[in-house]
Amino acid sequence: MNVRSDHHELVIVGGGLAGLMAAAQAEALGVTPLLIDNGIQGAHQGLGGFAPFSGAKFSLFPAGRGLSPLVGGDGELIRRYAKICREFTQIGLSEFNVSDRQIAGQETEMAVGLAHRNYHSILLSPRRIDALLAALTRRLKRTRIIRARAKQIAIKTESRIIAVLESGEIVCGRSFIIAAGRLGGELLTMAGVTETHGKGIEIGVRFGFDTRSPVANLRKLGPDAKFMADGTRTFCLNSPGKIFHYPGLGFSLPGGIVAEADWPQSNVGILCRLPNRKVELERLLQFAPTGKLEAFSFNGSKTDLEWTAHAADLLGPDVVSRINSFIHTLVESGLIDLPSRYRVHYPLLDWHWPVFSLTDRLATAAPRIFAAGDSSGHARGLMQAALTGELAVEEALS
Repeated sequence: MNVRSDHHELVIVGGGLAGLMAAAQAEALGVTPLLIDNGIQGAHQGLGGFAPFSGAKFSLFPAGRGLSPLVGGDGELIRRYAKICREFTQIGLSEFNVSDRQIAGQETEMAVGLAHRNYHSILLSPRRIDALLAALTRRLKRTRIIRARAKQIAIKTESRIIAVLESGEIVCGRSFIIAAGRLGGELLTMAGVTETHGKGIEIGVRFGFDTRSPVANLRKLGPDAKFMADGTRTFCLNSPGKIFHYPGLGFSLPGGIVAEADWPQSNVGILCRLPNRKVELERLLQFAPTGKLEAFSFNGSKTDLEWTAHAADLLGPDVVSRINSFIHTLVESGLIDLPSRYRVHYPLLDWHWPVFSLTDRLATAAPRIFAAGDSSGHARGLMQAALTGELAVEEALS
């Protein structure tokens, strides 16, 4: 094996949004990091990871409130969001030139038992998210970038951690930030890093419409209008939007991405929070296809969801009942106008990846290893990934 002779102060695994922000923050603090990234299948060859397929929404406060304890409260979280917005504006993304009121947001009651989390989301088209990622890459002046896949991470001593690349090459570092999404979770598990409890799991469906009119009233309330009732919520409104299927847990998961302005279709997810993530994952894996991934869906007509036996069994009776009830609430409140025919895609999952960071930090149970992005478990979303990248560096270098 070829072992690099240099020993890096900081190694970042994953060049998605969290990794790019971590590298920039390290440079700002006077450290030259090493960034390891292999890209993802189906994406362009640049850095950026899964960001182009994550809905391209940057949701502001009170979204990501799970990060408040890490930064010292809600006020400081709002300030950190404002800082990132200014940075993105300065590198050419005018969409992030938003007001203080938009950054702060609010939460209100729309009806009995139906809460509206009224936060502003900055939407980027596929072309603009590519522009942001390219701009974030260009601003890295000293970061050393290796385009390769990290196959393994091993802890040798408290101040010496290694990453084994697919080529067999070994890189060494004093501190590691893992910002590689699902792959990052696999690496941490192989390294013996203990998984933490996280936030449970959310299971549901994604409604796909041929036009934008079914969610027009929802869209008027914001580009990612979020409504919640008894642990069930709307998720990832995309209007205009496409449904993008990606693999996870052996399924073809129906993600939603923002489309260009002339795209006619729209979609929105409905998710139910369930507390016992481990039990639910074990149950779901019993339904995972053993062959080629299949995109599962069924029909809907107005408020009548034509549940197939497979969908009802996979999602479970509690989730089916809660989705049925929640859809009636949204329709009765005038937020959604369901057409006579549409498709319902499943299973939609959130908070299903392993979580590794500690309760009040981005550090993991392993010394000098930090989790950023989804695997941190404190909050999800593009703005939140960006911030966890910065915070992980601040912890690692403190």
